[in-house]
Amino acid sequence: MVMVLFFSGCGAPANDAVEKTPSVAAEDGDASKSNDTGKQITIGLTARDLAIPAYTSITGLLEQKCQENGVQLTAVSANADPSKQATQIENFVQSDVDCIIVMEAVEQSAAATTVQDAVAAGVPVIGYGLAVEGNTTDLVCPNYDIGYASAEQCAEWMNENYNGKGEIGILHLSLTSEGGIDRYEGAKAGIKDKLPDAEIVAEQFAQTVEEGVKVTESMIQANPDIVAIVCSSGGAAVGTAEALTGLGLNDGKIAVFGTDTTTDVLSAVKSEANPLLATVCVGSDTYMADKLYEMAMLIINDEPYEEHYLSKLEKIDAANVDEFIERENIAL
Repeated sequence: MVMVLFFSGCGAPANDAVEKTPSVAAEDGDASKSNDTGKQITIGLTARDLAIPAYTSITGLLEQKCQENGVQLTAVSANADPSKQATQIENFVQSDVDCIIVMEAVEQSAAATTVQDAVAAGVPVIGYGLAVEGNTTDLVCPNYDIGYASAEQCAEWMNENYNGKGEIGILHLSLTSEGGIDRYEGAKAGIKDKLPDAEIVAEQFAQTVEEGVKVTESMIQANPDIVAIVCSSGGAAVGTAEALTGLGLNDGKIAVFGTDTTTDVLSAVKSEANPLLATVCVGSDTYMADKLYEMAMLIINDEPYEEHYLSKLEKIDAANVDEFIERENIAL
């Protein structure tokens, strides 16, 4: 996706770090004004790729939250280009934003220097999805556990339908990032532990819907006996389900397991005709957007915040998807 600008305005996380206390307490209760200058608060957000459905959804919800509180949000897409993301962070610093959110560093090592330079220049940086060395704080996902939980969902279905035997495909995230590696390793470990008689016959990268469609079509053509596909992202899972449906394979003989709780993922899980049967949630998109806003305001207004925030995961399938949607007040 080309640069996108937004101008405005499952359970709680487990915090695993020491609380940071600022030297000066906030005196101005108006969230739309920076506590030291009185100017409108501005937040810059650089996403790995705003073609990723979860990031598009969370960014849009964060935009709404900022707009409601008179805060200006500028969001840009790095299009999976680490040098572009570094430039975007540098531009935010030059623009004198009050806070930067890095919604998944394209490459953590490459982003570290730029993030550290931003913090040194007085601009706090929040890492989302992945921590970046030197960031002010971060909201991260237990990626290994996410991958393992998705494999467990796959195992439950395969044990019931194929006695734990059959061929499996994996659609993983980029293996140049710590988070992508962790989800991949978690999924492989879960399959090994829970499905010792099953075989992983294909592994390919896919993160967006379009990538999921393209990769699945070629994967099924090369491996027509696959009975389950485990996806490390919601976009890939939705794309996989679309590809299988287009191939006429939404007959219950092959199943898809994914992550995220975007509306398209939840709609798929609700539908009996969709091969996407289950997903792993690490907090609804609304929760993530609200939490990012809260973290930014704590830092900007010199209020205490945690060094790290860790999301809790939740398994969602047809049995509890309606309850989740109602609880999180999600409109499909």
